[in-house]
Amino acid sequence: MHLAIALFIPNLTGWGDPPGKLTTVLNEIIGWVPYTLSIILFSIDALILIYDLWQTRQSERS
Repeated sequence: MHLAIALFIPNLTGWGDPPGKLTTVLNEIIGWVPYTLSIILFSIDALILIYDLWQTRQSERS
């Protein structure tokens, strides 16, 4: 998503200051769903990794 945003920024004719560049580009390329989904999936993966590490450590102690 960040690559798509970076490639689209030179094509902007202008942006409003309150929403900013990122919000304007996400609105223009209709990128809110994949952007939000990537953040959610990253968070879920981090939680799975932390849980797996915790479970491995608990089994080593036993």
